[in-house]
Amino acid sequence: MRKAAMLLPVFAAMLAAACGGAGGGAGLGQVAVDTVRPPLDFTFRPPQAPMVFSVEVSGEAEFRGTSAVSSIRYRWTAKDWREEDGAWTGEVTFSDVAASMRRGSSIAMEPVEEFERLEGFSLRYRKDAAFMAMFDQLQLGMSPLNLPSPPAPIFPGQSWQDTIGTEDLREMAQALKDSLVTVTYSADEEFKGRPCAKIDYGGKLRLDGAIPAKEGSSLLKGTVEVKGQSYLDRQRGFLLMDSGRIKNIIDWRQLDAEGKSQGGEFSSAQNVDYTIGYQGP
Repeated sequence: MRKAAMLLPVFAAMLAAACGGAGGGAGLGQVAVDTVRPPLDFTFRPPQAPMVFSVEVSGEAEFRGTSAVSSIRYRWTAKDWREEDGAWTGEVTFSDVAASMRRGSSIAMEPVEEFERLEGFSLRYRKDAAFMAMFDQLQLGMSPLNLPSPPAPIFPGQSWQDTIGTEDLREMAQALKDSLVTVTYSADEEFKGRPCAKIDYGGKLRLDGAIPAKEGSSLLKGTVEVKGQSYLDRQRGFLLMDSGRIKNIIDWRQLDAEGKSQGGEFSSAQNVDYTIGYQGP
């Protein structure tokens, strides 16, 4: 699934961790807050009816002077939720899958058959970060079930920080210098007729270091910006909507076995916009 992997950003796992991965909180922001209501409850309460989500991801990337535009759309349905061994599990099925890409000077978007093989794919999903680390190409679309809990009771107006799950980045984690994303419980609002908590998140992460390569290593430098907004159903404990943008700019240089530079420096830039929305009541 090489082409399919290119359709989602290299840092999709970062976003999944930022608004739903494994990572501990670093503390709550000291701001004026509304403590009249009880703190936000993150307890997951799946409805009896199947949960249906739509996913739309579009991206633009430039690599060695060649541009690429990509688009992914699909739905996923979760049902038959059970509590097993300390975690929720559900049967998840993917459908209505459409993926396409345009490279360089090409005019038409071409279908990506490898990704479209997900049509009808079903698995027993486990609601924890260790499980999702095995499915990095799908993490972005599964974010509504993966919002992290703060380290202490949270009220409107408060923020906390969550760490990026470095296991999701594999060898690239060795070049990661900053791994914190700020998550803010902005306000209580209605969304699609449901009482929700508006959640904003964002961060700018820095890469600067060497990572293993096929021969020798590669020296990476760059930034990854994550910014988005979600609506958490206060009564059911999952997101009704998650949308935002990931922007990364990375420079790298190939190094030989002795750490000496080989050839010139290369650059890549990528913008990815995403929207994941709940289709149920």
